[in-house]
Amino acid sequence: MILTLTNGSTFNVGYIRGDTGPTGPTGSGGGGSGSTGATGNPSGLYRRFLTTATNTTGITIGEIRVAGQTSLFYTFYIAENSHLNENQKTFIETWDDGTSSIPSQFYVKNRSGSVYAIGTFSSINTGVAAGVTYYTLVLNRQTPGTTFTILEDLFIDIVKTGDKGTTGNTGPTGPQGPSGPEGRLSGLAYIYNTTTSVPDENSPMSSGTLRFDNIASPTYIYMSQYSQNGSGVSGYVNTFDDSTSTHKGYIHIGVSGSNNIYILNLTGVTFLDGGIDSEFFQPLPDYFRLTVTAAYTGGTYPDGQAIYLSFNRTGDAGTQGAAGATGPTGPAGSGGGAAGTKTYSVFTPLDNEPPGTTFATIDTRNSISVLDFDPTVQESAVFRGIIPQGASFSSLIAYIWAMGSTAVTGDIIWGVEYEDLLIHDLDADSFATGITKAMTIASTSGFVTGITISSSNLDGITAGDPYRVRVYRAAAESGDTMLGDAELLAVEIRGA
Repeated sequence: MILTLTNGSTFNVGYIRGDTGPTGPTGSGGGGSGSTGATGNPSGLYRRFLTTATNTTGITIGEIRVAGQTSLFYTFYIAENSHLNENQKTFIETWDDGTSSIPSQFYVKNRSGSVYAIGTFSSINTGVAAGVTYYTLVLNRQTPGTTFTILEDLFIDIVKTGDKGTTGNTGPTGPQGPSGPEGRLSGLAYIYNTTTSVPDENSPMSSGTLRFDNIASPTYIYMSQYSQNGSGVSGYVNTFDDSTSTHKGYIHIGVSGSNNIYILNLTGVTFLDGGIDSEFFQPLPDYFRLTVTAAYTGGTYPDGQAIYLSFNRTGDAGTQGAAGATGPTGPAGSGGGAAGTKTYSVFTPLDNEPPGTTFATIDTRNSISVLDFDPTVQESAVFRGIIPQGASFSSLIAYIWAMGSTAVTGDIIWGVEYEDLLIHDLDADSFATGITKAMTIASTSGFVTGITISSSNLDGITAGDPYRVRVYRAAAESGDTMLGDAELLAVEIRGA
């Protein structure tokens, strides 16, 4: 240590440091604890409730508005900028960007921390009003509605749901389940009836039933127009004979769980009137008659057996091939015969140009085209021809060939009418007065009967004229006594 004396001289003084002395006693003074600080604001986005308006007209920065305060849904309008004009867009638009299907929780509190509303988001959208960008938030409320106070400070807090987790690993394959019951056959469900007679008032066709005319080798299937469950099948069955091929397809009839099946070639489909009950004068059920030939028959079914009918259609007939080369001329005949009859036209069912209503329907019998005429409504067929040049006649004779569809007794009243196509506007029918005549049908089913009907009511038809002839069944006349459809085979027009 260096000391300096009063005279200015200096000298060094050495010393040795002693031990530290004991701590002195604590003084009696000292300051007290500071005062408690002010309560902080609740967490969340701060906005002020300034008006009870329930729309965004005139909304200002830092403002919140609400509609439906006491309903199940709140609609909040929240200004994008705070009261300090701080843009909080980035924060607000994170509220609904989670990938979980569980929505985030939404809390609205006042400055004291009291919760006014708790709920989940239904939607969040943005808009602009009076130059202020705002967000529209629809809240599915979970707490009772509360009415906010004007100039109240509100804090919106969001508890976001975490994003959806990644898909877990696929679990192990479970054990194989037991085999299901054997399915039924495909097709229309029917109840088999062992009756083989044609349906009539003594043995009418019951709904949902099917019968054969011969169980060993069926030629006809009689089936209700309704399946076992009561569903109408007419629209479907009527398509069975749509193929233009003579062979329309195959009918399959079988029983679930059995090899006892029938496979039948289908050649025609006819929808038949069931007739009238003579005792109670009520209509009997209509039915379908399918014309078939047996391809395979498995055996008999008991009465009441549940069976299933399905159909496999054949394709349409192919286009006609080119005509072959003309063959050589044959030798000359040995002599001429007598002069032929004055046949002017021959018409078959395929020549029919049916009227717009109450027309005879095309059908087949053993693959032969026929026209079916109803027993209760006057139905007709129209044929068109040309009288040959040089023909001389005062009347025309119509030769009609027909038979009963199912009946073997009774009379059919046939009528014919003529129309000259050269003297009328063809946009309307102008047939002359018709002539009718009774035909007694053959007593054996499938045999044809013919009659002639002569008429001089020709509507002015002369040689060379195109004409039409309308053939009709006068079903309303008392003399028409045959039950069931009449089947027209052919018509010939001769001069007399």
